[in-house]
Amino acid sequence: MITAMRMSWALGMLFTSVAIADTRDLVYFIYARIHSQPEMGHREFETGRLIRDELERAGYTEFVDAPSLETEVIAVLRTGRPGRTICLRAELDALEILEDSTHEVCSAVPGRMHACGHDAHAAMLLGAALELRDEPRVTGTVVFLFQPAEEVKGGADDIVRDSTLHKLGVENVWTARVSGASGGCDSDCAGTGTRRE
Repeated sequence: MITAMRMSWALGMLFTSVAIADTRDLVYFIYARIHSQPEMGHREFETGRLIRDELERAGYTEFVDAPSLETEVIAVLRTGRPGRTICLRAELDALEILEDSTHEVCSAVPGRMHACGHDAHAAMLLGAALELRDEPRVTGTVVFLFQPAEEVKGGADDIVRDSTLHKLGVENVWTARVSGASGGCDSDCAGTGTRRE
């Protein structure tokens, strides 16, 4: 199973090197890759590698490590123009839920799925990073935080304890979320899978 999963990631990485028409197509492609290969908190190694590779391909060169974490991706955009330092944040981890779905994109890992939108959040944040990189109206510094372990202990707690964002001078943290018809993770989970107890 691990070998097949790694092969799937490797093939996906190969195809991301093919020119993609626009950022929206890339965002959907990344969403589909992350959704199909969900990883649990503190184990988002392939997801983090996928995100970082795309950021590097787009020209990002400044990355920051959070000392207590292994799978985070923190990219920094310094515009060279005066302004505030803000952070845009998304999550990376999945849940232990069996996906029962006929959607076009489904989990290929039995008993694991992205039921709370973290796959979409990460893909959207990557899209924002790609679009903002050369946007002349952006000022100051933008920190793009792809946070692991949102569903388990650690993650944000480790980043705060390590003062990672404080050391970068971050003044505000912003995040975007998707939601189901009822507006939250619990409703999404109940509608698309079965939580494993």
